[in-house]
Amino acid sequence: MSWNTLTPDSSGNVYVLYRDKKPSDLSLGLVDSDEQWKYLSHAGAFDWQFEGCPHIGGGLDVQHNNTKQRLHAMVGTGHPEHLGVHYLFSEDRGRTWSRTTQLGDDSAIHSDVAAHDDGRVVAVWDMMSDYGLAVFKAESADQGHSWSQPEQLSGKGMRASHPRIVKTGAGFLALWTQSDGRTQTLSTQRL
Repeated sequence: MSWNTLTPDSSGNVYVLYRDKKPSDLSLGLVDSDEQWKYLSHAGAFDWQFEGCPHIGGGLDVQHNNTKQRLHAMVGTGHPEHLGVHYLFSEDRGRTWSRTTQLGDDSAIHSDVAAHDDGRVVAVWDMMSDYGLAVFKAESADQGHSWSQPEQLSGKGMRASHPRIVKTGAGFLALWTQSDGRTQTLSTQRL
C-alpha cells in the first residue's frame, strides 16, 4: 500500500499527493476552501505502469516566501529507467513541476520532505546500505535548487525504514522505524 499525503496551505486549500492509475505515478489534487476536488497534475512524468499496490509513497510540503508559494515533493517510482525516489518542486500550485533530482540510489523506496519558509528543505528516505536498509537525509538551503551529500541517520547494523519528517519551531524532526533483529523501535532525530 502506498500512503497518501495531505498538506494544507495558508489559504485553506489542502493538497493531496496520491498514487494514481494509468500511469501509476504519484498525482497531486486539491481540495479547495469550498471543499471542491480538483486534479492538478502528475508529480513527475515517469509514465510508470504497475498493476497492483506498489507500497511506494512520497512526501509533500508547502513553503511560503512573501506572497509566493512553493510545493516540495518527494516521489517514488518503480519505472526501470527511473528507479528510486526523486525530489521536485512546483511554483504554480502544482500545475507544473521542475525537473526531478534523484536523491539516493535506485534502491530507495520510502521518502518524505519538509520545508521551512526560510528556504531550508530536508528530505529523508530509506535505501540499501552496507548493513541492509537504512535511513538517509539530504538538505537544501536554497529552496530545493541544490542538495547536500546524503547522510545516514539510522544506526549502523540496524535495519531502518519508513522515514517521515516534520517541521518544528526550531527546525525539523525526522522519525523512522528501526530494528536490531529482535526489537523494533521508533527512532527520532532533531535536524
